[in-house]
Amino acid sequence: MLYRHHAAPFGDFVKHTISDPLGQDRITLVPGCSCTLLELTLAGQAVGNTYHTPEEMIENSYAKNVLLFPLPNRLRDGKYDWNGKQYQFPLSAPDRPFAIHGFGRRAPFKAVRVQLRSNRASFTCRYTYDGHHDYYPFPFILDLTFTLHPKHRLEITVQVYNHGEQVIPFGFGWHPYFTVAEKVSETVVQLPASQMVEVDAQAMLPTGNKTAYNLFDAARPMQDTKLDNCFHLTGDQAKNAVIHLAGPNGTLECLQETGKFPYFQVFTPPHFEAIAVEPMSCNVDAFNNHEGLWKVAPGEKVKGRFGLRFIPK
Repeated sequence: MLYRHHAAPFGDFVKHTISDPLGQDRITLVPGCSCTLLELTLAGQAVGNTYHTPEEMIENSYAKNVLLFPLPNRLRDGKYDWNGKQYQFPLSAPDRPFAIHGFGRRAPFKAVRVQLRSNRASFTCRYTYDGHHDYYPFPFILDLTFTLHPKHRLEITVQVYNHGEQVIPFGFGWHPYFTVAEKVSETVVQLPASQMVEVDAQAMLPTGNKTAYNLFDAARPMQDTKLDNCFHLTGDQAKNAVIHLAGPNGTLECLQETGKFPYFQVFTPPHFEAIAVEPMSCNVDAFNNHEGLWKVAPGEKVKGRFGLRFIPK
């Protein structure tokens, strides 16, 4: 039996679902609105905290389950220098001294390819950018491929192609929210070898230091821990890093290719209904500090991977 694909209206958009033959593993995406994830079910367990209506998706509260590019986090004062010229991103708010998340949160991707096989299914979306923003005048093509594999695994491949005439700065992140326990406080978390990026308290921008953080070196419940922090992986760069989120029905493993995605952010929103674990290709303020920043030459591509796996009890 083949994996399955189904398309259906979702307000003014189209949502696409791919699933395994038994329907135990399913994802639903809306390419036309930043490939927003509407459903994430692995091993029959709904582990994604998602939007339920087109209106919620368009409002995009807390940037839930969207793509973040060409910068996945904060940019100091919205400013950066590139090739001897200064650029200014719009600030997030007049009283907030940074820009955040770039312009990918509502980017209109197009579905370009569906492949259904007996042992996997993949769905590829594309965003073509012509460089029309004066604060980022660098054209590129961004391809995202979501692949469902057996044993309850989702792999996401990112590929950015520079079709301009100069080297471009690029950063990428994903902003998924997860629920594996009835309460976030009951979620058992284990983080891989990493250092916390130290930030100033007001703007949450890097000070330049990284500090040890070992609260979740061993698996333990979140309890009342609140996080909105970036971490830099310090383990073997040839391997995948794994962040574990465990609940009563099993463990969700968040995996990322350390060579291309050496950073991650953990965020517990104020409502404390879910936990965001965000793979990031670069550090906070990377357009200025260049830590992890992809520098893509004309006619070249950069490719990276991350994903999820659910291990049921």
